[in-house]
Amino acid sequence: MAFHGRSLAPAVVLAAVLLLPLTYPGGPSRGEARPQRRACYECHEESKTDFARKVVHAPVAEEDCESCHKRHGFAQSLILVAEPPDLCTSCHADMDSSEVAFDHLAVSGVTCLSCHDPHASDAEGLLRGGAVEACSSCHPRLESVRDAPGAHEPFAQGDCAECHAPHRSDHPGLLVAAEAEICARCHGPTQELPELHTRPEVAGASCSSCHDPHGTGEGPGAFIHAPFAEASCDACHESLPGDPAVLVEDETELCSSCHEGVVEVAQADGGHVPATDGDCLFCHDPHEADRAFLLRGGADDLCFVCHDDPREEGDLLSVHAPVEFLACDACHAPHGSEHASLLRDTDPDLCLTCHEDVAAVADTSEVLHPAVDDGCLTCHAPHGSTQPLLLVEDPGSLCLSCHDDLEEQMSLPEFHQPFVAGQCSSCHAAHGGDFAALRRVDEPGLCFACHGAQNDQAHLVNQHPPFEDGECSECHLPHAGTEPGLLADDQTELCGNCHDDVTGQPSATLHTPVAEGQCSSCHD
Repeated sequence: MAFHGRSLAPAVVLAAVLLLPLTYPGGPSRGEARPQRRACYECHEESKTDFARKVVHAPVAEEDCESCHKRHGFAQSLILVAEPPDLCTSCHADMDSSEVAFDHLAVSGVTCLSCHDPHASDAEGLLRGGAVEACSSCHPRLESVRDAPGAHEPFAQGDCAECHAPHRSDHPGLLVAAEAEICARCHGPTQELPELHTRPEVAGASCSSCHDPHGTGEGPGAFIHAPFAEASCDACHESLPGDPAVLVEDETELCSSCHEGVVEVAQADGGHVPATDGDCLFCHDPHEADRAFLLRGGADDLCFVCHDDPREEGDLLSVHAPVEFLACDACHAPHGSEHASLLRDTDPDLCLTCHEDVAAVADTSEVLHPAVDDGCLTCHAPHGSTQPLLLVEDPGSLCLSCHDDLEEQMSLPEFHQPFVAGQCSSCHAAHGGDFAALRRVDEPGLCFACHGAQNDQAHLVNQHPPFEDGECSECHLPHAGTEPGLLADDQTELCGNCHDDVTGQPSATLHTPVAEGQCSSCHD
């Protein structure tokens, strides 16, 4: 069959050559045996070391990663075959909680992975540390009493399961039984307790209404107001046992007599309104509480009375951990701050107190993304986002908002798939790195991560010098272009840059493919 007077074969060869980088890397042709897949640990060597622990998840021990993970996608990120808890209950069917009143997983933001390591751990049940450590990650008030002299004995011994069920229960607080029954197991029935417990004003009250079930802390973070714990009621009240509402001083003056530093912060510029108004009891209980600093409740009980709950701002794909766990004070000072929005520090210093990995990159990278110096909020939302990683826009649009010189390339006929898909981070590090243009690794390793077929050719005897030198960008554009295969120019010009001894000859003496700029018709 003829095509414009010439055989179709060169055109077919050229198409095959130019499409080669876009084919499945290393994929076998029809009729060939498919090569044996590589084991995950061949690339993830560090994971094999990390997973060598006392307790190993069965699929990990059996090297059956695909029990939980799909294979790598184009962006080189692992994707679970299902989301927890559905993924976990597909094996752990006994964890079904449909018949119980209180389910640990029903708490917003809690998944199986909140407590359990999915791969390996040195603790029983694949817990992320001991029981107290695992529980404290969501219940931070436990940290303030775990080492206190007044810690409850089961809690001090790390035996949370003595009182609590780990997954589900018919009793509030995931207790293993009714509160009175649990306490009586060690402390005996009410009639055997000191006489105070049988008085009418105490009878019928729950044990935890007076006693902290985990322990009494000391200093800042204790859950009982010191005068109350010492029965020094007259330190605050004037006319007991008459009217308890009569205080020895005005509320603001009374609190400032001990908490002078707090009042100074609250009265300065940037004070938090309740504290500025001297309304300490808006947030704090004057006697005792089940939270550190005598707080009356969590963020949902206090902060969201005045402020909108950021978790309800649309269909969020990512939520900042302090928001997810209602730890507003991780970033915001509760009484006042010299920084905007009551922040404890400025951006990016505040963010780097938790994101130490980014701080390390900023300190050690040869090439730093300018946005890191401009502040984390340039790219990330502080509370939640409809995009992954708290990004303020989809990754492609976000990058183009600064790199607008690349926007016109989006309409070019030939394009690099990560570029047009907005997956800039497939090739570029977001914060900093050691290679030009923030490339994750240098050429050719970066290219070979996807173009495995070309990697397999690296052992051949005869190689194109730029390819042999690992300089892919000598011939190919990184983002988009007008030439097939993302060539930087048409083949006559591109090849002629080095091979001008061939392309510079009179056209009458040139081989027809060369004259037509079809060098790849004959050459790989």
